[in-house]
Parts: sequence; structure tokens; C-alpha cells
Amino acid sequence: MHIENSGVINLFNTLAKLFTLRNAKNDFFRVRSSQNTAQIIENMQEPIKNFVDFNTNKFKSKVSGIGKASEEKIIEFLQTGNCKELNDLLEIYPAGLLDMMDIKGLGPKKAWLLYEKFEVDNIEKLKQILDQPNKLAEISIKEKTIANLKEAIEQEFTNKKRHNISEIYDEIIELQKECEKINNVLEVQIAGSFRRLESTIGDIDIIITCTKNDRDEIRENYKKIRLFKKIINSGETKVTAIANSSIGIDLRLIEPNQIGACLQYFTGNRAHNIKIRQIAKDRNWKINEYGLFNENDELVESESEEKIYNKLGLQFVPPTLRSGGEEIEKAKSNQLNFVTTEDIIKNEIDKFKIPAKVYIIQNNKTQALEKTISQVNAIGKNTKQLFYFNKDNTELAIKIFQKCNIQKKQILNCLTKQKIHKALEEINASNN
Repeated sequence: MHIENSGVINLFNTLAKLFTLRNAKNDFFRVRSSQNTAQIIENMQEPIKNFVDFNTNKFKSKVSGIGKASEEKIIEFLQTGNCKELNDLLEIYPAGLLDMMDIKGLGPKKAWLLYEKFEVDNIEKLKQILDQPNKLAEISIKEKTIANLKEAIEQEFTNKKRHNISEIYDEIIELQKECEKINNVLEVQIAGSFRRLESTIGDIDIIITCTKNDRDEIRENYKKIRLFKKIINSGETKVTAIANSSIGIDLRLIEPNQIGACLQYFTGNRAHNIKIRQIAKDRNWKINEYGLFNENDELVESESEEKIYNKLGLQFVPPTLRSGGEEIEKAKSNQLNFVTTEDIIKNEIDKFKIPAKVYIIQNNKTQALEKTISQVNAIGKNTKQLFYFNKDNTELAIKIFQKCNIQKKQILNCLTKQKIHKALEEINASNN
């Protein structure tokens, strides 16, 4: 994310919360549109103002996924530092309600009920009402929920805090290893922004495959893992926990033949998945964490993530490219030219004859993992340093990049052919 974009991102995230609170006709779509716009801008590597022609008060060209109404709000905000619609909504809904909604376990419905019934409009008033269980029983907030909310406030368990992946990398890998030790676990996958190779993460999405018969025993053994500070709730196929580092962890227990659908669903990002769901809906199909289903509710595909994309008429979109931008349109017409193999990269490198300026991630057989991490750490602080990896080393490379906090723009595998050429051209120019 470019730092200059943070104000616009905050604008649309705030609007999404306010539309959720209002819950008027079509607000469901306004919420999705606002979240989608925030996500697209968060993934931009340059200031959003570069896309605007301030002489005409219009975008220079269409930005995929950002609608006309959102464009107008962006221009208004960039010009005035304000947004009329936001101000109008804040006249009705106190800003303190938005802070309350960030508390883990307190969603918009509960927040609005607390405000409507007891005029609770900030966290201090929330703390006071939580000591009055008889009152809260009137709006069906039970003792267990009260206890969880109290702890969430005390421990600052929120839905908005993000963690640098490189700082919690070891904790994530340790959790994965602990899950793999549980009897009858067949496979463990980490999804979400970790799998997309984002630099920060809001919470950890972990997927375990197992048979139905083993599910209960695995779930109970999972809850005993020493990395958890608190188990928030536990259901038949889901467990929500807080790690010792205070990051949230969401577990899904699924059957082995559902792994493709579950990975697609929980890898995200939100904007990308909204577009995928719309493609399915246009066919009268539906897609969720359990599979892709046709108009007769018959399973089309669930085991292979790649086949799910293909069945929807798309090229497979690698996790690192799922931004909700132009990747879906390109995948529709088989024009997704993002690199997934090393051939194009090698050809571009050879053109400039600067292979020494591009670090290749080696597999464990070539050199020790600790040595690779040490080398990447040493040179990766220079944001002009470029990296790439062979397809066979994808999983290893992504883990190394996360541990060393390497940005996507430094990884040639995550760039278009044109951007690879430009990056290498800049290095070549700086050497002359």
C-alpha cells in the first residue's frame, strides 16, 4: 500500500461500517462496493491521486472495480479532505459506534442495539453496561458474550489491528506444525493474506482436512494447543481463538475433497471473491467454502482450486495475484500474462545481461534454508533488489519472502511482463 492512500482507504472502510449500521435498502451493495474500493486502493503501489485529472475532476482512465460513485467520493476527498456523505451519516450514527464495532465479538447489530436501547455510543459506556447483565439480557446478550467482550476490551482484541507477517511468521509456522502433529489430520493449509503474500495480516485463516469421524477429536485436541491465549468460540467445523501474540485465528475443519473450494474461498481477497461469486451467480451457480454448485445445486467442483477457476471460464489466478483489480478480466479472456513460470523472467534478464542483480531463491537441496534467509535478509532491505523463484520452489520462496518482509514489487514472479521489463530497465540504467 502506498502511504498517501491511507486516508482514502480509511474513508471507504468507515463508509462500509456506517452502511452496515444503517442497513437501508441497497446498503448491502454499498457495503460491498466500499469494501471493494478500499481493498483495490490498498493494493495500489502508487498514489491514487495519480489516476485523477483534477482539471476535469474525472479519472484519467477506468480503474477496474471502482464505480462512478466511488470515483466521485475519491476526487471529493482528495480535493477537500472531506466527504459529504460520510459527514451526513456521522450526524446520525455516533463515531464511537465504529470504535465499538472494532471490538472482537461485537458486530454492527449488537452495537446498534446497545445504542438504541441504552444509548451506549462509546467504549467507556460499553464497559459500564457490561457490568449490568440484567439489562443486557433484555437484548439477548448472555453471560458468556459479556465475559468475552470484557476480555476483548481489556486485551485490546480488535478486528482492525494488522500485524507485520515477518514479525509473526514463526508463530504461524509453529501453529501449522502443531496442527500437523494432531492424530488423523490429513492436511494443514494457511490461507488468507498469508497465502497472498501480503506484508501485513489481520488474522490467521487455517484449514485442516480430515474425515467426519475424526473431526470432533481433532477439534478438541486443536483447542489444547499451547499457542492460544483464549478460545473465543467453538462449533462443529469452526474454532475462533486468540493467539498469545493477540492475533485472531480462525480454524475450518473440512473433508479432503473440499480443499480446493475452501482454499479459494478463504484466500481472498474480498474484492477478488466478490467478482468470482458474481461470475457464478451470472450462470445461476453458487460458490462457497464447500464447492462450486450448478443451478440444480449439484456439485461441479470442490477438490481442485485450479479446476474451479476453469469451470467458471477463467484461467487459474495464483494467490499472489488475487487483488480484485484487473486479474479477473484478464483471466476471462485467457490474457492473464502474470508470470507463473521462470521462462519469461529468464528471457527478460538475459536481455539486460544483469543476472547478478536478481536473486534466485534456491531449494533446500541447493543450500541450507538458514543461509538463504540470511542472504535474502541482507540484500532485501534495498527495495530496488529483485528476486525470483522457480515454480517448484513456490511454497518455500513465499515463506522466505514473508519471513524477510520482502515486498511484492520486488518479486518478479508477481509482476506482469511489462513491469518485469521496466524493473530490469531501471536497474540497468542505474548501473550505467
